[in-house]
Amino acid sequence: MKNRRKNTILTVFCLIAPGALLACGPIDLPEACLVDPDSVECAKAEDCLADPESEQCQPVDRPATPGFTPDADAYYTLQTLFSEQVDECFEGNRFDPASTPQGAAFMDSCQNVTGQQWKFVPDVGGYYRMQTRFLEGEDKCLEGNQFDSSSTLGGAAFMDDCGAYSGQLWSIVPVGEGTFRLKTLFQGETKCLEGNRVGTDSTLGGGAFMADCGDFSGQIWFASEL
Repeated sequence: MKNRRKNTILTVFCLIAPGALLACGPIDLPEACLVDPDSVECAKAEDCLADPESEQCQPVDRPATPGFTPDADAYYTLQTLFSEQVDECFEGNRFDPASTPQGAAFMDSCQNVTGQQWKFVPDVGGYYRMQTRFLEGEDKCLEGNQFDSSSTLGGAAFMDDCGAYSGQLWSIVPVGEGTFRLKTLFQGETKCLEGNRVGTDSTLGGGAFMADCGDFSGQIWFASEL
């Protein structure tokens, strides 16, 4: 059984339209919310999922910088400025101990495979869910994990059942012309998705993970429409 570092907050939601939620069914939030329910991250995640029109659910105001606005009907390959140098693309993996690296999302040689074909599904508050052509039929979404030895895959990002999880709600934060950082509602402004290099000497064996945001080429992403 997967240890997902989450539990149920007795708040409820209903789907009334694509991407619109109102109170009606259970919301799963990270375990950290049970430990510190008054934390800013927990309050924002719970309020947003319970009421998409709430102040907590509105996108953070940022300077107008040319970035990336995805077409909801399109698929994209995703690379970082670092991985571009070695022709590697972001791949959504199947959660399985036999997978590379043990099922975490990872950077692999760019090729014509459906696990590298991403789409961005608009959701509440300007956030997106990230799915691959490979696993969208199974309703799997990319989940930004909490870096911790007790988390699933040690904290690597992975494809999991789509649900009311704040770690599956991604914001696209522009950096420069066409480039952006990827952040989750759960971990807010300070954590960014980092594309890793697969190898025994790499963090988490090479799985992509949420790291402190910084001026690192492995955190600067760009998309190429297919």
